[in-house]
Amino acid sequence: MAAEILPTLDGFLALIAERNAEAADALSDGRRMRTERGRAAVVEALIDLVNEGNHPTVAQIAERAGVSERTVFRYFPDREAMYTAAAVEIFPKVAHCVSLVPPDGPTEVRLRELLKLRVEITQIAGRIAQWVESDDKPSDLQKTIVTLRGEHLYQQVTIWLQPELATADHSLASVLNSMLNHWPVGMLLEEFSPEECVDALYSAIIKMLRS
Repeated sequence: MAAEILPTLDGFLALIAERNAEAADALSDGRRMRTERGRAAVVEALIDLVNEGNHPTVAQIAERAGVSERTVFRYFPDREAMYTAAAVEIFPKVAHCVSLVPPDGPTEVRLRELLKLRVEITQIAGRIAQWVESDDKPSDLQKTIVTLRGEHLYQQVTIWLQPELATADHSLASVLNSMLNHWPVGMLLEEFSPEECVDALYSAIIKMLRS
């Protein structure tokens, strides 16, 4: 089951990208290029605004992208389409962070590498994930990706730290996964450097594993 989760999410986003490409192919070359540049500007504006801590409106996205609100809706007929485009843009940048194949080595090596990846994925996609999860009217797509992401990251913890968790209380995996969620890690990153975050988390978790 664990090995199937990422391909499912990866394949899902690839299918979306393929459909977007097919739609673009129906346009003339000149119009397609203009459309793709405009779409890219809107997606970039959305991601930038969210990463700045905003919950952007269409008007704010349009202003940042340098287009009209009407143009935004021409590119993306609804919120889900815009979120989908953002997910397709971000996912390749964080795919390596959700690997289910841990490095060889003792606890210290595996745990530190896992923490580095969690900090990195939070830096790149944490704000977007928070934005999606705080949506009071999430779409089916948003719910699906959030669920797949949560399940996959839990599996990553249990696989990377399997030897240590095998003899621990059954709830420890859930506790560790909660500690490494983008919300608490994001809060740490507001106060400390990425390296300091890794050190702080490592110190806390290694004590838990050895208690």
